[in-house]
Amino acid sequence: MEFVNYKDSAGREVWLNPRLVSLIVALGDAACRVHLGADGHTVDLRAAAAEVAKGVAAAAEPPPPPDPTMNLLS
Repeated sequence: MEFVNYKDSAGREVWLNPRLVSLIVALGDAACRVHLGADGHTVDLRAAAAEVAKGVAAAAEPPPPPDPTMNLLS
């Protein structure tokens, strides 16, 4: 798993775990709020929502392959 790096609204470096990102909300053209699964656990970033979404999607692990036994008819 790769973490993605951005700057938060205070200018500090933030490393995000892409598996925990549940929602990305645009806050204008150059900022966004990232929700990290838990209620109220958010971070505001100095990056466009589209850029963050692209970085999170690129670093996320692919889903596991489907279980072939689930398609069997009985």
